[in-house]
Amino acid sequence: MGENWLDCSTVNMLLGNIMRHSISIIDHLEGDDIDMREDTESMKTLKNLTEMLGTIAKTHSSYYFSCFMIHIPFLLSLLNDNRLVCSKIFAICIFDDLVMYRQNNFLNNMYPLFIPRMIEYSKSSSYELRQASLFGLGIIYKNAGNNCEIFAEQVFNTIFEYIGDNKYDTSEDAGIVVENATSSLAQILLYASNTLDNSQIEKGIERVIFSLPLHLDKVEAIKVHTELLPNLFELYQNKICEKQDQLLYLSSVIEKELEIAKRMEYQLFKDAVGPLTEFAKLIEGKMYSTKE
Repeated sequence: MGENWLDCSTVNMLLGNIMRHSISIIDHLEGDDIDMREDTESMKTLKNLTEMLGTIAKTHSSYYFSCFMIHIPFLLSLLNDNRLVCSKIFAICIFDDLVMYRQNNFLNNMYPLFIPRMIEYSKSSSYELRQASLFGLGIIYKNAGNNCEIFAEQVFNTIFEYIGDNKYDTSEDAGIVVENATSSLAQILLYASNTLDNSQIEKGIERVIFSLPLHLDKVEAIKVHTELLPNLFELYQNKICEKQDQLLYLSSVIEKELEIAKRMEYQLFKDAVGPLTEFAKLIEGKMYSTKE
């Protein structure tokens, strides 16, 4: 369906109902370590409500934010909830949607409230809260990095160090968080490079490349391999081509990912074959030119 197929009053009513239902679920939860992976009816419902809010934000962005304004205090109370992990994740996911689908000057006042908390939560004992925080920081800097320059160095260091400290953790949960952090770092390098100095850019490129390949979060992995990396390569190809170890490693990763994509039956991988093929050719051409 197209944009704005519901009128503003209907969206306002839906948001009110969804938020009241969410509040009711959260108020009745017990335990401080509950996250949104819990296989309970309450968590399933809360995840569904989060997805519904995201859908409304995407399809009705022109007045979603104005309708949501009344719920901002509740969102902040969830972000700062000392009792439940899932409250913080819920708040971050909703804020991600606000950032992605509706830029507004009012959000500039909210970044100082969210970004420090997300940096703090990136060190949480909950893998899911870490993932939500690190991934959310990438979304913020992709969509509004120029409005958050005051936090740029701290955000960069948080994500950069997290990847370095955890990339050898072999657990699947840790691996998914590292992959999302790698995606966030790539997005910061792409969309907020003016907030970084040359040393940070060079370190960031190296960390992204040598954190490849990504496999655990398949959707995010495909996005990184077929969208973020080609754009990163185009933007920083001179820096990458100067480092033969980076260029060779990137080439080997993309070639392997292309072979994997060709063998897979899933549409997600079939759609990736074309972009990966073009990227592989681009890298091969640069490798050839640097040898001359």
